[in-house]
Amino acid sequence: MKFDDNHVHAIFLEISLEFQAEIPNKFKKIIQLTGQLKNNDFQFENIRELYRLSHNLAGSAKTFGIEEVATKSLALAKHVYPLAHNALATKKNTVIKEIEKIEYFVHELKVGVINLQSSINKKPEVNVCG
Repeated sequence: MKFDDNHVHAIFLEISLEFQAEIPNKFKKIIQLTGQLKNNDFQFENIRELYRLSHNLAGSAKTFGIEEVATKSLALAKHVYPLAHNALATKKNTVIKEIEKIEYFVHELKVGVINLQSSINKKPEVNVCG
């Protein structure tokens, strides 16, 4: 089957729009994980999941040209990476020292998600202000 450029572009656009629609849900999960860390839930799996989600969001957003979300997700992923790849992260004092910085990067990502939603003239489907 041969595809012309217009067909390939249409498929890419459709996938991009599906991804954009999922960004608020991905961000909501990031908020939940950050809240768990803040509320003394220092499970190593939660820290690794926070890294995984932010890293994947950064890569996918970059692929689809959503630069602000990509940049801000990558900043969060880079900050969480040392915690996610070091068993010391399960120690309460290590995470407590880092939670304010993590919250800063999550807030910056929230701004990017809100800007994206505004740019596609769509009301937020998920309350990202929580």
